[in-house]
Amino acid sequence: MSDSYLHFIPDRLAQQRARELFSHLVPKAEDVSMWMNETKMSFVDQGTNFDSLHCPICKQELDTEWWGQAMDNAFEGDGFTNLTIQTPCCHSLSSLNDLEYYFPAGFAQFGLSARNPNVTTEQTLQIRAELEKVLGCELKLIWAHY
Repeated sequence: MSDSYLHFIPDRLAQQRARELFSHLVPKAEDVSMWMNETKMSFVDQGTNFDSLHCPICKQELDTEWWGQAMDNAFEGDGFTNLTIQTPCCHSLSSLNDLEYYFPAGFAQFGLSARNPNVTTEQTLQIRAELEKVLGCELKLIWAHY
């Protein structure tokens, strides 16, 4: 049996309050969690929902082998403390976090997750809006399937 996860990755603000609200907003979820890493970034992936990734500058699709090597290079040593990359397509400076992942993915030091949240797309957007109000920042919505 496989699981679907709904992840939100905001900046670190009002974390406990946001977790309590999130638990209230997804009452049918099998599990709701909050995670935090004070010193390092974590990559929040989309699991089997990964389809492709594109350059944020020229929009060209990027090779996953190049991306895998860029991820390895960024993780070496300090573990995702420097996400700066030079795109292979247009040779622009960018960030691993700014690549256009389809489905979305990203880097964060704090996140909220719900396993099998049992919510509609409309409910997901409403949940994000309520959490953004509590946290005072925009959230990246990541649907992961494993």
